[in-house]
Amino acid sequence: MSTSHHAQQGLAVINALVIVIATSLIAVSLLEKQSQQTERLIAEHERSQAVWLLQGGLDWVQLLLRIDARHTPITNRSGLLAQRIQNMPIETVDGTDSALFSGYLEDEQAKFNLLRLVEGEQIQAKQIAQLEELLTWIDLPRSLAQSLAEQLSGSYQPSINKTPQQIAGRRPTELIATAQLNVTQQERLNSYCTLLPPHSKLNVNTAPAEVLAATIQGLSLTEAVNLVKERDQGNWFMSTSQFLHHLSDADNDTLKKIDIKSSWFLVHGEIQRGVTHVRQQALLHRQPNQTTVVWSL
Repeated sequence: MSTSHHAQQGLAVINALVIVIATSLIAVSLLEKQSQQTERLIAEHERSQAVWLLQGGLDWVQLLLRIDARHTPITNRSGLLAQRIQNMPIETVDGTDSALFSGYLEDEQAKFNLLRLVEGEQIQAKQIAQLEELLTWIDLPRSLAQSLAEQLSGSYQPSINKTPQQIAGRRPTELIATAQLNVTQQERLNSYCTLLPPHSKLNVNTAPAEVLAATIQGLSLTEAVNLVKERDQGNWFMSTSQFLHHLSDADNDTLKKIDIKSSWFLVHGEIQRGVTHVRQQALLHRQPNQTTVVWSL
């Protein structure tokens, strides 16, 4: 057999091997893509189921708020707000699926309401001064107060019943004016400030000293710190009049701005379903006959 014939046979074998290798690589690639797609579909299904089960956790929190409203005349830090739900089993109605729910509540009426910075489209200078004071105490830029007021004054629209409708954001850190804050500063702002209907009152049984001093005329930060210390030892205010007795000087509007029970709560919820974790925040509005989810994210 000639040398050229052997060479041709060698080339044929090499070409065949190349084809086999190429085919194998294509097959492996297709299998990898199929496997990745399958894993993605499984992950999406897991997340979808977790989101569904998370709603069950939120329903449970709403029930707790209704029970609390019937049995407790005030909202304070030792009650429902002090309870953290940890790994509570949640099941679907038909019992075919389950997960673990964890969560806790924040009293949004314990915070400085940024929507009081404006009335209609008019910026309220007194409210800005109060917020500047609060920002100083919690180590955030004073200039943020004016920036927030300017943004909020342009984000109101008159609704059908002539009341302002807030459209700028759900949490303070969603406002454009807060874009330059770092993560720690953003968390601090959300801890001390909120976005609620302007008529919402401050709960003197849950508000921190800084918010009380910034909001209430004639109450110094030192006085507020002492007041909160005594309050949190169990001496809760059972009426707004009882709170006013602790003030040496208060303006005529103080009584209109304060309350001892709350209607607005922020729930932080998390569902663990296997290796899947889904977190959610939701604003709940507790009313006499029902508790509703205003927004969730």
